[in-house]
Amino acid sequence: QEVGEHFPKNASTFRGMCRKHDAVFTPIEAGTGPFHGTQEHAFLYALRAFLYFSHNKEVHSHFSFFDHTPWREDIAATKAIYDEAYRNGDWGAVEYWQWVLPKRYPLAASGCYCLEYDFDGTPIPHSLGRMEYVYITAFPEASQTIIQFAYLKRDAALLGRLGAQLVRRNSMAKDISILLAHTEDLFFEPAYFRSHIQPQLPNIVSLLHDVQRFRPKDTDVDGRVTEEVSLTPPHYLSNPYDIQL
Repeated sequence: QEVGEHFPKNASTFRGMCRKHDAVFTPIEAGTGPFHGTQEHAFLYALRAFLYFSHNKEVHSHFSFFDHTPWREDIAATKAIYDEAYRNGDWGAVEYWQWVLPKRYPLAASGCYCLEYDFDGTPIPHSLGRMEYVYITAFPEASQTIIQFAYLKRDAALLGRLGAQLVRRNSMAKDISILLAHTEDLFFEPAYFRSHIQPQLPNIVSLLHDVQRFRPKDTDVDGRVTEEVSLTPPHYLSNPYDIQL
């Protein structure tokens, strides 16, 4: 579907909620006017990214034969944090960085994932319990584009430096492009995709290949892999692929 300039207010690419629960997102989707950048809006953008991710994970789990218990427990733990914050109107449960780009880019994204390294190539030591996710949102308005990078406040000690690094590096187009390239829910206007994105597909595929490579570390008595080691390059967030979304 073509992304129009009012994409966030009159279209949805996520069908994982009923009409009643989808109303949670009314403040950011239904006739609220221009982007306001409020704490409540920031919370809802992050929540939407998380729910889309968890719904997608559940849908795809039906086509694989792995043990899904660990990630289901992980998602349940994160959802419990969001549920409590929403019930209490605790919008500050999400910390965020927002940028308003003075140009309309014909794309929209809502992504949730974990990062292994920061922009300096330093490992991010995730906990053994609940996975600490980042949430990225992008959407166009009439003459500008909104970008939001967020994480749960309780994860700020681990992830807060990423936002500061984005500001310090002052290479927003390059850095946001590499973050957006991670997302599963990423849409472009068809003409923009054909002219600007399609020529970059080999580089985008190289990125996705590099950040999803693992090698076996341990196996059980039957030869089945029980532990893996990531082969993600430490400095891939510096965007050596020169992806420009």
